[in-house]
Amino acid sequence: MGSRHRLPYSNPIAAAGAVASRLEAWFPKYSASNTSGLVAPKGMVANIRGGWERTASFTPEQVTMTVDLRLSPRTTPTQAKRELTAAVREISADLGDVRIDIEPVLSIAGESSDEDMWLCRSAIRAWADVEGRAHEPTYDQSGATDANILRSRGIPTVRVGMPKVANAPFEVDFAMGMNTVDLDEAVKLTHYLVEVAIDTVTSSLQEVGL
Repeated sequence: MGSRHRLPYSNPIAAAGAVASRLEAWFPKYSASNTSGLVAPKGMVANIRGGWERTASFTPEQVTMTVDLRLSPRTTPTQAKRELTAAVREISADLGDVRIDIEPVLSIAGESSDEDMWLCRSAIRAWADVEGRAHEPTYDQSGATDANILRSRGIPTVRVGMPKVANAPFEVDFAMGMNTVDLDEAVKLTHYLVEVAIDTVTSSLQEVGL
């Protein structure tokens, strides 16, 4: 720190902040270009790591950040990497050719279920019975859930859940929203799951494609 006025000075922590800001601005563009079916995959900068915690006088050589980039079932991990790489190149040039390297650490391909599959038909039928109205698909889903892992193993899978709690006695943020349950909605979900389960176990092997 004491010699930044005498030597060439570049702080990757400051650059990382600029990179993160530009990536956050790019993620909505990625979502828009990869929206397909029910999914509009999202992305975010999850963390930035770097620097010397034991002293404030050293400038780090590099900083590492993690990006969570979700996938549509119609977007391959390779395609997503290409799009991120292209965005990073533009960001690098915009910041004066800051060196930015990309290293994938995990990729899980997006999967989908055939709408005409027996389980999808059963799930939609049960939903309509419980709700008392025609089924309405939910769009703008984030993409890449644990359901992808089940589907990739050949396990018939559908996604269903409860709406966010509307009248909670406290402010519902993401964590509280994930761990707060409306009991009336929980009862409806239970009826729904029971109906799907009964329909499944009472179907013939031919009906379920086995």
